[in-house]
Parts: sequence; structure tokens; C-alpha cells
Amino acid sequence: MASAVKREDPWERYYRESSKKKKRNVVQLGQALIAAVLFAIVWGLGASGTDIGKECGRLVWQTTTMNGDFSSFFSDIQMTWERIRHHPLVDSVKAVTARPISPLNYLVSPVEGELVVPFGTAADGTYHEEVEWEVAFGTPVKAVAAGKVLDVIRHDDSSSRSVIVQSGPMTVRYGYLSEAWITVGDLVARGQTIGRSGKKGKEDPRLSLSIREKGTAIDPIPRLKMSSPKERAE
Repeated sequence: MASAVKREDPWERYYRESSKKKKRNVVQLGQALIAAVLFAIVWGLGASGTDIGKECGRLVWQTTTMNGDFSSFFSDIQMTWERIRHHPLVDSVKAVTARPISPLNYLVSPVEGELVVPFGTAADGTYHEEVEWEVAFGTPVKAVAAGKVLDVIRHDDSSSRSVIVQSGPMTVRYGYLSEAWITVGDLVARGQTIGRSGKKGKEDPRLSLSIREKGTAIDPIPRLKMSSPKERAE
């Protein structure tokens, strides 16, 4: 006796196809919403008149006139991303959202140069609560940690400046700056450029760094070494 062939219920087929259509509609609606949000963001940035907005507007205009050749567009995207990544506004956002500072894990070196004044007692018996690097005049100086600017001091006997930043339990002082690019009350991000190095009197160009942790002067050099990717990996 031949087995009966099960016939598909047309209502089941209708329900299955209807479900698939609803899913497609939801996906298309989601894509349309994302596109609308992106358009609103780009339009808002363009209307803001900021540097970032101008870059977005230029990229949108270029995309619409590429005629299928996007090689230069992607190159421009990369260069624009680098400019946006180092924009002062982005640095400010980093400063606001920075995680609490750990002196042992989250310091970066302010400059790359020769250490000429180490921390502690020198051969002549003098005691130094700071370290000094010999660097080229005008070298960009980076913040060793995120924090809030407490003071910017211009010394009367020279054109040098000192910047004092509170970074969690640490008070960080940067000395012999020829330029300070921040003011009292500013938030700075770790690695943000805060100014340029200057001179220590009539001596060679220098940068001074002193760190007090809960009021006690500490040697920053071991902390800077421990914060390097190589040291952390070891």
C-alpha cells in the first residue's frame, strides 16, 4: 500500500513566508535608522563649523564624486582619522573619561632625552627631589598621567614656566618649559602635549620632572620604566 504524501498546509506556508518578510522588513528598517543617524551626525558636524565637521563634509563631498575609485578616499580617511585622534577636543574627552591613576602602571615618559640629573643624592652631596633630561629646545612635553592643572607659574628671573598637575594621589611638576599650552583648571590626558621644553637659566635646554605621592617625593624613573610595554610584558 503506497504511503500517503503529506501535503503542505497553505496556511503554514503563508505564515512562514510572512515571518521571513517581517524579519526582512525589520532588518531594512534597522539599516534605514542607522543610515539616518549617521546622516544626522555627519550633517550636524558639518553644520557645526568645527575642524572635524569640515573634514566630514569634505569626505562626504569627495565620496559622491569618486565614480567608483575609492583608493584616494580610503587614504584620506586614514589621514583624517589621525588628525581627529590628536585633536584637542578628543584629548579633552580622554581626560574626562580617563580611569583613576595608578602611579605604578599608568605613567608615560614626558620626553625622550638623556637623563642628566637623577633623583637623590648626587656626587657633590646635593639632594635632588626631581629628575632632569637634556633635550632640544622646544621639544614637545607630554603629561605623564591624566589629571587637573593646579597652577601654571611664569618665573620672574627667566622666561621659563612650571606646570603643576594633580594626578590622583600624585602631584606632578614640570619645570623649565618655554611654552605652556594649558591653563589652571584644565583636564589633561595621559600622553597629551602640554607645552614645550625650555632652558635652565643659561645652561643647556632641559626638562625637569618631580613627583610627590601623597606629599612624599619619589623617583619617577622606575615608575616610567615599569609603565613601558616591554617592562609590563616581562
